[in-house]
Amino acid sequence: MSNSKSKIPFWTFDRKNALNQVKSSFSGLSSQESSYRLDKFGPNTLKNDKKTQSDFLLFINQFKNPITLILLFAASLSFFLQDTTNSIIILLIILFSTILGFWQEKSAGDAVNELLNLIKVKTTVLRDEKKEEIFVEEVVMGDIVFLSAGDIIPADGLIIEEDELFIDEATFTGETFPVEKKIGVLDKDTPLNKRINSVFMGSHVVSGTGTVLIISTGKNTELGNISEKLSSKIPLTDFEIGIKRFGALLMEITLIMVIFLFAVNVLLNKPFFDSLLFTLALAVGLTPQLLPAIISVNLAKGAKQMAKKKVIVKRLNSIENFGNMTVMCSDKTGTLTEGKVEVDNTLDYLGNNSEMVLKLAKINATLQQGFKNPIDNAISNIELEEFEKYVRVDEIPYDFIRKRLSLLVRLKSKKKINNNLNTNTNTNTNTNTNTNTNDFNNNSSNNLNNKFSNGLNNTDNINDQNIFEKSNILITKGAVIEVLSICSHAVNNEGKIVDISTVIDQINALYNKLSSEGFRTLAVAYKDFGSASVINRDDESQMIFTGFISLFDPPKEGIKDTIFDLNNLEVELKVITGDNALIAKNMAKKVGMNNNKVITGNDIQNMSDAAFVHNVSKYSVFAEIEPNQKERIILALKSTGKVVGYMGDGINDVSAIHSADVGLSVNTAVDVAKEAADMVLLDKDLEVLIEGIKEGRRTFANTQKYIFMATSANFGNMFSMAGASIFLPFLPLLPKQVLLTNLMTDIPSMTLPSDNVDDEWIKHPRGWDLSFIKKFMIVFGILSSVFDYITFGVLIFLFKASEVEFQTGWFIESVVSATLIVLVIRTRKSFTKSKPSKYLAFFSISIALFVMILPYIPFASILGFKPVPPIFYLVLLSIVVFYIVSAEITKRWFYKSLNSS
Repeated sequence: MSNSKSKIPFWTFDRKNALNQVKSSFSGLSSQESSYRLDKFGPNTLKNDKKTQSDFLLFINQFKNPITLILLFAASLSFFLQDTTNSIIILLIILFSTILGFWQEKSAGDAVNELLNLIKVKTTVLRDEKKEEIFVEEVVMGDIVFLSAGDIIPADGLIIEEDELFIDEATFTGETFPVEKKIGVLDKDTPLNKRINSVFMGSHVVSGTGTVLIISTGKNTELGNISEKLSSKIPLTDFEIGIKRFGALLMEITLIMVIFLFAVNVLLNKPFFDSLLFTLALAVGLTPQLLPAIISVNLAKGAKQMAKKKVIVKRLNSIENFGNMTVMCSDKTGTLTEGKVEVDNTLDYLGNNSEMVLKLAKINATLQQGFKNPIDNAISNIELEEFEKYVRVDEIPYDFIRKRLSLLVRLKSKKKINNNLNTNTNTNTNTNTNTNTNDFNNNSSNNLNNKFSNGLNNTDNINDQNIFEKSNILITKGAVIEVLSICSHAVNNEGKIVDISTVIDQINALYNKLSSEGFRTLAVAYKDFGSASVINRDDESQMIFTGFISLFDPPKEGIKDTIFDLNNLEVELKVITGDNALIAKNMAKKVGMNNNKVITGNDIQNMSDAAFVHNVSKYSVFAEIEPNQKERIILALKSTGKVVGYMGDGINDVSAIHSADVGLSVNTAVDVAKEAADMVLLDKDLEVLIEGIKEGRRTFANTQKYIFMATSANFGNMFSMAGASIFLPFLPLLPKQVLLTNLMTDIPSMTLPSDNVDDEWIKHPRGWDLSFIKKFMIVFGILSSVFDYITFGVLIFLFKASEVEFQTGWFIESVVSATLIVLVIRTRKSFTKSKPSKYLAFFSISIALFVMILPYIPFASILGFKPVPPIFYLVLLSIVVFYIVSAEITKRWFYKSLNSS
C-alpha cells in the first residue's frame, strides 16, 4: 500500500482489485486503521499542516521589505567595521519591530483558524461498518465515501455504486455541463475528462447519489498536482489591489527622497557610511513597517466581532470588501421570506382542488433519494392515509437543466389497497371537490392536512384505483414549463383525460394567476409505465398533466425595516431568483423594495454583453434566471464599478459566489457553496449581513487611520530631515534614533484596531482613494514639518544646542507630537467630540511620557541621548499644543475644501 505520487491508474481496476490495492473492503475501514493511516500519510488537505514551519515562514516574511534587508546588511557591515554598539542597537530595534509584527500576525491567524473550525466541511464515510460523518481533512485512502447532491468530492476515488450520478468537473475540464458517472473499467491511457468511473477532489455532485472508494488524498490528488497553478488564479480583492497601489506609491516617494538625502549628505562631506545608514533608516521610517501586522490584527479583530454577530470569515481580506459593498445580490427564499415553505393548494387545470395532484406530488417528494429542498420537505409533511403502501422502483434525479424530478413507483400490496379504495368509494361520494381557489387559500395548514386526508380516497373524482392498479407508474414533478414540455394530455379531478393542446390556454392562465398572487407553483404529471423497472430521461415524454401544487413562503418578519437599513447604508439589494417574474415582482412589492423593476432570464439571454452591462443597474429583480446567468449578472454589475456581494446556498450558486467581490453562504448550505464562499452566515438573515457590513466598515476605517497617521508623520519627518541635512553640520538624527522613533510611534498604532469609529465612517461605503491619501499625506506632512522647523529654531537659536542635545530634543518632539497627533487625525470630528479607545489613549500618552524621561535613563547615552534643560519641556509643551490646535484647524479646512471640490 502506498500513498505516494506513483499515479496509481485506479480507473483501470474493477471494484475488487481497487479494494485490494488500498487494502480495504466493502465494509470500509476500522477506526483504528483509519487513525493509523491519518497519522502515517497526514491530513487530506492541500495546505501545509506543519504549524511550526508556517510560523517560521510568517516570521521570515517580516523581513521581506527589501529596505529592511539592506539595512540589516549595512548594520552587519558596520559591526565588522568596529562600530559594534551602533550595529547591535540597530539590529535589536529591527528585531524587536519584527517580533512585534510576527506576534501580532500570528495571534490574528490563530484567532481566525479557531473561527474556521466552526464551519469545516464534513463527509459521510463507512467506519466500523457504520455510516459516520467526519471532517473532509480526516478522509484517508481506503475510505468508503457516500455522495449526494451538493457534496464536495473529498479526494480522488473510484465509483463502486451510483444512481444517476452527475458531477461538476469544471475545475479540471472547463466544461460547464455536469459529467455523468458510471461504474466500469477504463484503459490506462484514458484522459482525465473521459474517466467516467472516477471522481476527483475539487469537483462536486450536481445530482444523483454514489459510493466511492478513496484512492488518493491531499497533495497526491489530481487537484494537488495543479494546486499551485489554481492558487495563482485567485483574483485579488479590491482591498488587496488598494494595498498594492499604496505600496507602489510609497516606494516611489521613498526612492526619490532617499536618493536626494543621500546625495545632499555626501555633497556636504558628511561621513559616507553614516550617510548611507541614515538614509536607509529614513527609508524604513517612511515605510509603514507594521502595516501588514496592523492590517492582520485589524482583520482578525473584525473577524472575531463578526463571529459574535453570526458571520464566520474564511478569507480575511474580504472583510474590507464587505464593508465597501454597494450591491448585495441574494435569492429571495430564506432572506426576503421565512424560508419555511407551506403547501397552499393542489389544483387541476380547471382550478378545482385535486387530491390526485397532492398524492402524486407526495409520493414523488417523499420517496426520492436525491437532495431534498424545502419544497420537497413541505410536500412530504402533508399527511396522507395508506401512503406507506408505495415504494420506489427507480429515479431520475432533479437537475438544473431539466428542472424536474421523475420517480418510478409501485404498490407494495396492490390487492389490499384496491379493497380499501373500493370501500371508501361508498363513504365519500358526496364530497365536494370543486372548491374555489380563493376559498381554499383561507384554510390554515392544519385544515389543509385534514382536507387532504379526509378526501383522499374519493375515487369518484380522482380515480386512484385506475392509476395505481398498473404495475408501475412514472411520476414527474418540477417547473411548470419544463413539465408541460413533456406532456401530451391533461386530466382533471374527475379523471377525464383530454389533449393538452385544447386546454393549454387554461393551464397558462391559471399558472399566471397563481404566480401574480405570489405563489410558487410546480406542475405534476404521470403515466403508466407497465412492468418496466428502469427509467431514463427519454422516458419523460407523452405524459399526462395532472395539475399544479402551489406553495407559499411568507415574507420574513421585519424584512421591510431590514431593507430600509440596507438603503441607509447605501447598499442596494438585488434579488436573483429562478421564480417567474410575477412571483418575484409580487414578493418585491410585499417586502418594500422601492425599485421592483423586473428583468427575466430570457430577456438577458437576448441581450449582448455590452447592452446588458449598460442596463443591469436599472433592475432590482432578476427572475426566471438560469444557474449560468447568475454569474453573468454579477460580472455585469462589477463592470459598472460596483462592489458586489452575492449570497447563495445551492449548487447552482457556486459560480456566482466565486465571481462576486464578496461571496457569502450559510451554514446550512450544500458543502460546495460553503467551500466557495468568503464568509459563511450562521443565520440566513439580511439583518446579520447589516451587522457584518458595519463591522467591515469599522475595520476599514481603522486600517485607514494607521495609513493616514504613518504616511503624514513619516513624510513630514522626511521633509524635515531634508531641510535639516542642508544647513546642519551633523546628522539631525543618528540611524539608530531614526529607527527608534519609528518603533516608538508604531507602538500606539498597534492599538488602532480597538479604536472607536465615528458614525460617518459606517454610513457610507469607502473604497481606496490614493488621491485622497496623497493629499492628506502632503498637507499634514508639511504641517508636521513646519513644527519640526520651529523646534529646530528653538534648539539652535534659543538653547544653542550641541549635536547630541539637538538630536535628543528633536527625537523627543518628533515622538511626542507624532503620538499625540494621532488623537486628532483619527477622526473628521473635533478630537474633543470623538473619544479614542482606552488602549489608544493610554499607549499614546504613555509613550509620550516615556520618551520625555528617556534621556535621564542610565543607558540613554548608548542611544546617543543626553538630558536637555528642564525649560525645554515647557517650550516643547507649547509647541505640541500649538501643533494640535493647528492640526485641528487644518483638518476642518481640509475636509471642507475636499467636500466642496
